[in-house]
Amino acid sequence: MSCTASFLTSSAVRQGCVLAPALFRIAIDWIMSKCTDKAGVSVGQSLFTDIDYADDAVLFAEDDEEWLSILESVDTAANTMGIHTYPGQKL
Repeated sequence: MSCTASFLTSSAVRQGCVLAPALFRIAIDWIMSKCTDKAGVSVGQSLFTDIDYADDAVLFAEDDEEWLSILESVDTAANTMGIHTYPGQKL
């Protein structure tokens, strides 16, 4: 397997492109990895930090005081990739 050097693009992936789901998944996984250090709920010995599906993501937190910090981390990480977030509702 060979890797190439990074390169800049000047256009986006078209909707319906077969690469779109894979690229989106990679982007969301990277964003979540930057934000989940404070997020998560423990169930038994397992820690659940987030659930991602299609264009939605859910973050879990046990402490309500951490939400603003977590959401700011998500927005900062997403903005580095040109993705804009909409926090939605806290349930």
